[in-house]
Amino acid sequence: MQTKDVLSTNTAITKALLVCGVVAGPLFTVAWIVEGATRINYDPLRYPISSLSIGDGGWMQIATFIITGLFILAFAIGLRRALRPSGSVWGPALVGLAGIGLIGAGIFVADPLNGYPPGTPVIPTERTTHGILHDLFGIPFFLGLPITSFVFARLFARRGLTGARYISRAAEQAAAASIFFKLKHR
Repeated sequence: MQTKDVLSTNTAITKALLVCGVVAGPLFTVAWIVEGATRINYDPLRYPISSLSIGDGGWMQIATFIITGLFILAFAIGLRRALRPSGSVWGPALVGLAGIGLIGAGIFVADPLNGYPPGTPVIPTERTTHGILHDLFGIPFFLGLPITSFVFARLFARRGLTGARYISRAAEQAAAASIFFKLKHR
């Protein structure tokens, strides 16, 4: 009886950790859209989401980065628990690195870019330590997510989960395309 209680507790904890992953994306998206809509002169096609962490209302985007990063980190732990013992190690590790990247991006505020916030130069004259660290913490997120999708697509293919494999491949392509789009429109 005691073993069953432990298993059901572990299953409940794992499910709760996995729910964090379901919540993280929509939470982040709604938060930056609302924040961006309330900021004067903010254009999401021109300025990175990180620009919302600058200034008086920046605490909201900073909190969004950190909270979402914590949710993604919890999700990574849930993935590892759910896939254990024969599942992917790299997939959950890469998801965890993406979460750490978001937490770091929240701790270190971006430098002004492209003239945002208003009154700042279009091309930054000096990079700050915070801005450099913010950009470095973005690497595991922006590069890690497409690679994570590739890793999970391989796992799903090995397990014969064709639909999941195709969804994962589509997510990989969408992530890569969004990065390309953003870099092209800087």
